[in-house]
Amino acid sequence: MSKVKKGVRLENVSKIYQDPKTKKEFYAVNNISLDIAPGEFITLLGPSGCGKTTTLRMIAGFESPDAGEIYLGDEAINTLTPNKRDTAMVFQSYALFPHMNIFDNIAYGLKLRKFSSAEIKDKVFGMMDLVGLTGMENRYTNQLSGGQQQRVALARALVVEPGVLLFDEPLSNLDAKLRLEMRSELQRLHLDTGSTFVYVTHDQMEAMTLATRICLIDNGYLQQYDAPLDVYNKPNNLFVADFVGNPAINFIDAHGKQKDGVFELDVFDGQKLKFVPNEPLDIKKWHADLAARKEAEAEEHAKKASQKGYVERSNKETSFKYHIAMIDEPEDYGDEQVYTDEDFVIGIRPEFVEISEKGKFKGEIYSSMPTGMETTVRVAIGNYLLTGVMFGGVVYKLGDKVNVGFKGNNAILFDRKSGEIITLGSLKAE
Repeated sequence: MSKVKKGVRLENVSKIYQDPKTKKEFYAVNNISLDIAPGEFITLLGPSGCGKTTTLRMIAGFESPDAGEIYLGDEAINTLTPNKRDTAMVFQSYALFPHMNIFDNIAYGLKLRKFSSAEIKDKVFGMMDLVGLTGMENRYTNQLSGGQQQRVALARALVVEPGVLLFDEPLSNLDAKLRLEMRSELQRLHLDTGSTFVYVTHDQMEAMTLATRICLIDNGYLQQYDAPLDVYNKPNNLFVADFVGNPAINFIDAHGKQKDGVFELDVFDGQKLKFVPNEPLDIKKWHADLAARKEAEAEEHAKKASQKGYVERSNKETSFKYHIAMIDEPEDYGDEQVYTDEDFVIGIRPEFVEISEKGKFKGEIYSSMPTGMETTVRVAIGNYLLTGVMFGGVVYKLGDKVNVGFKGNNAILFDRKSGEIITLGSLKAE
């Protein structure tokens, strides 16, 4: 593949659009900085409209940043047109030429680059072997399955040996089984080619299984940029914790104080629970550090706002509204809640919820969904619902009375006011 593998670097990149109805300007991407090493497989992950595709299009050259700089290797590329950048792109719709056979589709970029007929033939057949299309060179696109069309699009992008390969949700049009197969193919291709892959998806499962690092974006802001298991096990905030993971993480509202290093908390309308941090933590110092950081950010914002040409964003960063699962959901009248430094949120992944005789919380099986290898269970503790994953051929009957506890030291303590992670630890019921 490419003789020189290239990385990508984004420095304080922003993209501003104008809302056609309100005429207000909003930041599709806000001050994002990324450093993608040569040969990495990076996924840009987030909900629809978060700015991930805009970020990809700026790397490709289809959009120009309004602030910041983009580098391909050591070269600044903001002013380069897409055809001058050492990149190739695989589109969501594949964008294959229906009047060309597979060979000519794959050879298209090579012909534009004036390769000889012998070189084109050698490269195309080699790439067809690599992506599993051997012997199909004379077929047309309407004679191919969705997965085969995707392989043609991949081969066409890879054959020109780009420094960076860009993907815009390439598997979203495939059925679930084929998506799983193509994820495996993409992993193998990344290993075989050693190219730098930048991949846009809204599917957190794709991001978790494919990436060396995940760039999670929401509302134009970079929320976390880490290895997949770090994003899963130590999310920066409530949004990240909620967005990544299936079944979704359990959130538990908690109120209390730290005493001798341990948090003594009230949960589930008055029941007692202790959170024991994995590492020593002074919560007062944590809150003081947070306040100092927020003050520095406010000063930096005020400094930027005073500069000529500054654009105030209409889509400001807001606190994520996490969901507490309940049997009878309370009405949300949109009232502003006031939280103190003694208000917390506990995050516990379903695999750390335990149903056993030693559990301290009394519960009742609300739903049970066995799949063979595992069973996803929802347990009611009073009006609150917890989701647990029980491995093995376990069957629970609806209405069964059970004892519930928590295992491991992967519980997450969040600050309720800011939504930011405080620390990891274990839960001890009284």
